[in-house]
Amino acid sequence: PDSVTYLGCEAMSSCHRLETINIGKGVSYIHEWAIYSSSLKEINVDPENNCFADIDGVLYSKDFTEIYLYPNNKKDSEFYIPETVVTIKDGAFGNAKNLKKLHIGKNIKKIEINNFYEYVYEDYEPIDTVTPYEIYFYSTEETWKSLFTEISCLNDIDKSKIHFV
Repeated sequence: PDSVTYLGCEAMSSCHRLETINIGKGVSYIHEWAIYSSSLKEINVDPENNCFADIDGVLYSKDFTEIYLYPNNKKDSEFYIPETVVTIKDGAFGNAKNLKKLHIGKNIKKIEINNFYEYVYEDYEPIDTVTPYEIYFYSTEETWKSLFTEISCLNDIDKSKIHFV
């Protein structure tokens, strides 16, 4: 509802049947891990919200300079990050299970943690990471490496899935 202003950590993280989230005009803060649902297909934001917006069910900052979340179960197999986006927020592309190709333009300036891979578990313990889709980055490998807020995240991404265009 419009009266909600804050979505805290794990507010909707165990809602595994949740397919659509409608964010009211009052929400001004969404924690990076507030929304996680393996069934999530779309996020809709009230046009009167001053902080967030959506395009085709993907969550962005209002000015479209930050991408917050690509829904895990969005049906599209290919996605182009809009040229206005300069920051990929923590976990924005963590578990996009239908995505086959992700295109990242040269305007990106920062990539936060937990993107472009998911954990493979055995007995509830992570044993490995896997990059489930191809990544097309429209710049150089040197630029790619400089974008990450934590360089250790580069080790979790399957290098064979990254293509420099």
